[in-house]
Amino acid sequence: MNLLIVTVPRYGGYQMVLTGSLLLLTDAIYYTLIPSRPPVIRFEEHILVFRFGWSFWLVSTGGSCVGAGGLIAILDLIFPHKFSTILEVDYDTPYDRHIIIEESHDTRKKKGKRSLEEPDGIGRKILRLGSTENVKSD
Repeated sequence: MNLLIVTVPRYGGYQMVLTGSLLLLTDAIYYTLIPSRPPVIRFEEHILVFRFGWSFWLVSTGGSCVGAGGLIAILDLIFPHKFSTILEVDYDTPYDRHIIIEESHDTRKKKGKRSLEEPDGIGRKILRLGSTENVKSD
């Protein structure tokens, strides 16, 4: 889940909401399946009483990631590129449509320019003078 938050924060937030919801659902199902009168087992001098243990409370605490995931998803929807920069997400990933579109516009503009093989100015003249294509054979 943490890896998903770092790579694509919006989907990481959705995953946190899903995970937290499932944790809270398991606690709710467990709570409804407990008998209304808690069972009491009597030993010779002691009484064993059943109650919610540490695992029940740990799962319900883990369900609190619903709020954190929801907050991450909402922040990423409101401020799409600001939240990604807080997490230092690399924009070169294929998940960022905006950057891919911007780069495609940049490559369209550069089609008219010369490449490095054809330098401008004096360098071009020097390359033409040293070129073997200009030499006429006898």
